[in-house]
Amino acid sequence: LLSENSRDVLALHTPDYRYLYVSPSVRDVAGYNPAELVGRLPLDYVHPDDIALVKNAQESVFETKEVNSIRYRTRRKDGSYLWMETHLRMIRDGSGILTHLQTSSRDISLRVQAEEKLKLNEHNLKALLATTEDTVYSITTDLQLITCNSAFSDTVLKYAGVEIRAGDHCPVTLLPPEVQSHWIEYYRRVFGGERFSAISESEHSGQTVYYEHFFNPIFDSERKVIGAAVFGRNITARIAAGKQTREQSQLLDGILANLPVIVFRAGADGLVTQSQGAGLRSLGLQEGQAVGQNLYDMFPHLKDQLDAMYQHETISFASEGGEPGSEWCFENHVFKDEDDSGCVTGFGWDVSKEKATERMLRHQADQMMVLNAEKDRLFSIISHDLRGPLTGIIGVTDLLGNGLDALSNEEIEFLAANLHVSATGLLKLLDNLLEWALNESGRMNYDPQPTNIGQLCTEVLDLLQLNLKNKKINFHLDIRENTRVYADRRMAQSVLRNLLSNAIKFTPAGGQITVQIGNDEPTGTDGQKWLIVSITDTGVGMDEQTVSTLFDAKVSHSTRGTAGEKGTGLGLSLCRDFVAKHGGRIWAESRRGEGSCLRFTLPKAPDVTGVLL
Repeated sequence: LLSENSRDVLALHTPDYRYLYVSPSVRDVAGYNPAELVGRLPLDYVHPDDIALVKNAQESVFETKEVNSIRYRTRRKDGSYLWMETHLRMIRDGSGILTHLQTSSRDISLRVQAEEKLKLNEHNLKALLATTEDTVYSITTDLQLITCNSAFSDTVLKYAGVEIRAGDHCPVTLLPPEVQSHWIEYYRRVFGGERFSAISESEHSGQTVYYEHFFNPIFDSERKVIGAAVFGRNITARIAAGKQTREQSQLLDGILANLPVIVFRAGADGLVTQSQGAGLRSLGLQEGQAVGQNLYDMFPHLKDQLDAMYQHETISFASEGGEPGSEWCFENHVFKDEDDSGCVTGFGWDVSKEKATERMLRHQADQMMVLNAEKDRLFSIISHDLRGPLTGIIGVTDLLGNGLDALSNEEIEFLAANLHVSATGLLKLLDNLLEWALNESGRMNYDPQPTNIGQLCTEVLDLLQLNLKNKKINFHLDIRENTRVYADRRMAQSVLRNLLSNAIKFTPAGGQITVQIGNDEPTGTDGQKWLIVSITDTGVGMDEQTVSTLFDAKVSHSTRGTAGEKGTGLGLSLCRDFVAKHGGRIWAESRRGEGSCLRFTLPKAPDVTGVLL
């Protein structure tokens, strides 16, 4: 009954191993009907490679007279093979004569497959541990080394100078002194059941070596920690690469922080997700400050360019903006992401300086036009205005030298007066030419000092008294008490001299000239106070167009006076430039036939006690 229900294949054999009986389980195991096997030999079904093994096992039973077991492959009825494990036992009668052989066979195919797989895995693991550069070892809770690979042994030998292998004690004292406390803590944690990783560093031959270790507790069947498996990897190269990457990133950040560029990234909705580059400062932004803002809100005047940016795969465009004095201009190149997300990445090059240079060049071109006009005027002065007075002086001196005896006293006085007028006009012209040349060449020093403008005006009038007397012009000087200005004395004197000379020139005989000094102009936003100087005459006056261009550098004004006096127009240019040097302004008010009033401002000197120069 037992054999009929056993899952193992039970069989009874003759002394020469022929089947006498086979249990029914052979159907499930090998697919045979028991009756098919009766009278047959087991060797008829054994795999050819295992026949010798089975014969040796059968013979050894007779030699040792003991139960023997054997593993071999036998053929199923469908022709495939399975692994069987068979136990053999001899049955003897009362006289000790062998009468039968009894076998018990079990299908171990799954076990053999598992064993082969395990062997393969063990082989692969050993090969991996033997070839890997990572250290692998396992230890008990009392630091007894269970297993280790050659990389671990070599590392311990290299850094600790000790040969170690499985079965040895692995004390913490083998570790470098600078990391012993760390490892004591590591073992405490892993033996406490924690799984973790840690990076350690130590010095070796003057170099810092970094290792990353992975600690895994080993549990018994009751979940009690009995040891730990530790895997270690030398990550010195990775740390160095990471450091190099960080340094390169910092270098790139440093370059972008100093290059006049903007690198930005924005979503399909225009929201900025990244911004970097020194060019942000041109927009009044710090790095990262634009993140979270919307491009359409930041630059509403660039809506058309932004719309085009999202409509094209790649686009380049210029954008400008900013307040006067802080204008910005960028050349932009924008690329659309290839993942259909609608996001864009842009690169903007700050060309504000180039645009400023362009504006400066245009300004310089305008200045060149003015200089060319001044040059033409200078040539005209040298060829005509200088020759005229000199010719007059030569003629008068020749007449006085060769015909003095024939001249009456009245004629001599007349010639002397003409000689004085010519010489005075020539001196004024030469003074203006010298000041103009120094100013245009930048060699005229600007040296502002506290100066009494009223006193300076009186000195200029003393020089022009003869001109006033010759034209019988009435003169009135209205000076307030405090007329100190902070001005360059030479420049201020030139302005007064030229404006008073012009007033005399265009005022007819018997006319009136009034100089008023001391009308304060409203204080500027910087707190500077200004003094107004006004020169009013009853001369011929000017029309509206002449007044509007009187101090225009591009327009030359040279008109004869009421007594035929000539002019060059240099005086007004000097007045404009010298007043501008002081930060002041100059303007004219006039009507044709009603006289003129020219005004200019100079900065008032601080209210301090001292000697006025």
